[in-house]
Amino acid sequence: MRARCAGGAAIALGLFLGACGPAAQDAPAAAGAPVRVEAAAASERQERLAAFGAIEISPDHSRTISLSYEAVIVSLRAAPGQAVASGAPLIEVRPTPAVVLEQRRALEALRFAREDHARVTRLRAQSLATNADLAAAQQNLAVAEATANDLDARIGAGGVRVIRAPIAGLVEALDVEAGAIVPAGAALARVGDAQSLQARFGVEIEDLAAIAQGASTLVEDLRGEVSVEGRVARVLRRVDPTTRLAEVTVTLPADASFLPGAPVRGQIALGAPRNVITLPRAAIVYDGERAGVFVVQQGAARRVDVRTGAEFGDRIEIVSGLDLGQQAIVEGGASLADGAPVTIEAPAAP
Repeated sequence: MRARCAGGAAIALGLFLGACGPAAQDAPAAAGAPVRVEAAAASERQERLAAFGAIEISPDHSRTISLSYEAVIVSLRAAPGQAVASGAPLIEVRPTPAVVLEQRRALEALRFAREDHARVTRLRAQSLATNADLAAAQQNLAVAEATANDLDARIGAGGVRVIRAPIAGLVEALDVEAGAIVPAGAALARVGDAQSLQARFGVEIEDLAAIAQGASTLVEDLRGEVSVEGRVARVLRRVDPTTRLAEVTVTLPADASFLPGAPVRGQIALGAPRNVITLPRAAIVYDGERAGVFVVQQGAARRVDVRTGAEFGDRIEIVSGLDLGQQAIVEGGASLADGAPVTIEAPAAP
């Protein structure tokens, strides 16, 4: 019986010692959530306004072609978007029958005026006509010559005439079709200098006051593959009834590789550059309408309220609430709670 008791005591002692061994010690604290941080620092930033628009040839370097008489379009010798040299054929036209008849009447009036002038001159030499008669005949002849010469200069012989490009560039538009009758003064075509491009943007009315003529503007295609810097040339303070936007035009450098009609995105500089604290957009967390940022304090995430300002691409200005040098969580903060332990990860290698 004593042996059994001694054995039982030994087993109990072993269990007691085992309970007091390493297995009974506290487990290591759980690792904090991995986060990346950025020290709050001020840097020079340029506030910009985002706008969308399209590329076009500057009207100052574009020529519209029209005729001073009614004509029939015989054929088109070019197409919109085609590059042409100066003097290249664009359209074939011929005057309408009414214009041809007008020219014939002018020539007939000129013939009559010449004969009448010669007759009055002979009569005046015989003292059978007065100086007033001769002056009237001379005036009628001058008017008839001017009318006939004007029609001849504008119409020529009355046959088919080739309308040619006045400058080298791109055919921006052909506003007619073969067989159409176009009135005098109507636009037939437009040719522009392909190296004189501008971007036309639509902006909200309330943003007009902040846009200055000459402001730097980054213009890029919608895929972000081509970008150039231009300058605001015109700010039109009127509203387009279709888009309900105001209009801003930006001149582009001669080597800009855009095509007329291409849609583009613009970043228009507003005011002068400023030294501001900014953080990536992902660093801002919201509690209702309250904006905040998580900062690292003694290994834990602490939420601080901030007031945000201008946007600079993918970064947002922090107007107040964040001190210089504070470690702001820029990745991993979206799911954190105030006071949660965190582990700062090393920044990714460039």
